[in-house]
Amino acid sequence: MQHADALERMECAPHPIHKDSLADALFRDREWYAVMANSKAKALKTSLQKLMQFVNCLGGVPDVKHGMGIRSNGTTELDRTWSHADTGRIFAAQKQYLEYIAGAETVDADMEDVFAENSFTELETLDPFLMSLNDRKLSPRDYAMELVKEYTLNKQQVLAIAPVVCAIQDMFEHRSNPMSHIADGSSREKCNCLWLGAGGSGKTWAYTKVIRPLLQRFFGSKGYIVGAPTHAAVRLLGPEARTLHKWANVNPNQGMDRKDIRSAKSKGDAIESQILNAKAGIFDEMSMTPPDVYHASGYRFSILRQESQQLDLEKYLQEWFGALPIGIQLGDFLQLRPAMQKSLCEWVKPVNPTMDATLPDEDDESRDVSNASELGRLLFKNSLGKVVHFTGTGRFSDCTSGKQLVALLSSMRNGTEIPDALWDALQERKFEVGSHKTLDLKKQLLLAHWGGFAWEVVARLQQLRAALEAKKANKMLYLIQAIDRPTGGQALSKEQTLSALQVVNMTNTGYLIGMCPVFEGMQARITCILKEPMLTRELPVTIRQVQLHPREQGIAGDEGFQVLQYQPLAILVEIDDPEYRNYKVPGCDAPAGHFYLRAVTCEGSWSLQIGHKQYIKIVRKQFPLAPRNVLTHFGLQGVTARQGLVAFLSKPAWMSNSDYG
Repeated sequence: MQHADALERMECAPHPIHKDSLADALFRDREWYAVMANSKAKALKTSLQKLMQFVNCLGGVPDVKHGMGIRSNGTTELDRTWSHADTGRIFAAQKQYLEYIAGAETVDADMEDVFAENSFTELETLDPFLMSLNDRKLSPRDYAMELVKEYTLNKQQVLAIAPVVCAIQDMFEHRSNPMSHIADGSSREKCNCLWLGAGGSGKTWAYTKVIRPLLQRFFGSKGYIVGAPTHAAVRLLGPEARTLHKWANVNPNQGMDRKDIRSAKSKGDAIESQILNAKAGIFDEMSMTPPDVYHASGYRFSILRQESQQLDLEKYLQEWFGALPIGIQLGDFLQLRPAMQKSLCEWVKPVNPTMDATLPDEDDESRDVSNASELGRLLFKNSLGKVVHFTGTGRFSDCTSGKQLVALLSSMRNGTEIPDALWDALQERKFEVGSHKTLDLKKQLLLAHWGGFAWEVVARLQQLRAALEAKKANKMLYLIQAIDRPTGGQALSKEQTLSALQVVNMTNTGYLIGMCPVFEGMQARITCILKEPMLTRELPVTIRQVQLHPREQGIAGDEGFQVLQYQPLAILVEIDDPEYRNYKVPGCDAPAGHFYLRAVTCEGSWSLQIGHKQYIKIVRKQFPLAPRNVLTHFGLQGVTARQGLVAFLSKPAWMSNSDYG
């Protein structure tokens, strides 16, 4: 009985939110109006005033006392047939299957054949064109030529990939087994490339359409490294990509100098094995890459590859990432820099930048900038070899507004004066009260991405977007309340529970939202790192089914939303990525490309203010989901907003002028 009670407490918030306080939990409406009326914080006041103008254009803040204006057409997406035993069985099978796909070595041997029948992990199995190329047994040079013709690369893209193709061809010609297509031979010289260019200029296209299939064919799926500084950027590079923090085996809360990295215990896992055997490294979004994490990755690679490559660790800054034969770095240093740091190309207090420089003292703490960051910048500078500047505009449409956008961005990048006509066209896009009330525009706004600098804006937009999309789809909206528990054992009061739900910055709450909105067909994204591999943060999903807790009460009438009293046992999502379509968990009724998510507990605790200079540590349990198309400016980096972007550009007080620019 005690065990059952404890389990129930973990699945139900001690103080469930009622409708009289729901508007405060979702939209913080009383605070919203108070700030606009009385706040001396000018930046926040301006941001919330602009937000209110936008919300009023869309019909105002949804009225929680009258169903938010939503009328559902039924509850077919809900299911309460699962027991806790079913939940445990399904998630155990799913975790083992995903570990098999990710290449884990701990999978039960008797399950490998079953898993193999339910997955196609190689890129070539998803693309008939690649299968036909493989059947022809082409050399890397001929293979790349066919890909170039198939995907119509331009001259800049061909120029960029040419050194990489030549290096792979060289390794292919010196391979150990002439009967194999694996290019495991040595190359006559290292190939380090830097691809620079604005968003939409063709860098990622050249990688994903030519270089990536080339690497998979001639190095194998585990024969190369792919990384980026953020999960959003990683997702665009394929399921094999990882964050730089993962490759470096560090997290933001630990030291990243050379002593810390050397003393880190070897895991002996698939990640280390891949680093040891890799022949190429590809890293995207270099402008956003923290220099200290970049250095930690490069140093870890050198340590792990020291014996096999006969490296002198004293010269690791000249042997890029453990002397990888091929390196490609992609980015645009006129875009976002790392959060609270200068970028890799912003030299701060340079150490001697010569190739035979003496390494700075590890114990020197007198520097204004961390030693690791300076070493990261030096490692990056030493890596520069073949540089290609992409100038394409393939991401933009040929319509009038698309051409105007290209001209505007070109003026900003080149530092040239914006013509009056172009400036006037830009000014016409500014959102003003009463100027955008057409029904057609409202429809367009719901198709576009929404983004802002301040979490005070983004958090409210998330709830607004979910409510409006549920209304448009004629689906009932379900609100899942987070379970927040103090680490000290004491219970939160009702008022403190509401305060915890009102914390807007998801980076402070383990990337778990206070009130999680879900409905059948909702486009969402995974918000945090999960224990199961492959289900990565920022992965786009569509919600297909909610498995209710057995004790959940019936859904009332045709009202537009329901605050669930218990966290569901599971939510079935479809992964909106073609490379997941051939993955199906054996023994599970979920279709291919579908996986179950459950509530997770955030890693570590976060601080909740309960009084003047008084804080308590909180641990949150919640479903790792949020509306897909509402993001902060960092989340929007690298995203193609095909249906447009509503940008809330009011400058927060904490943001520097250079970052704002």
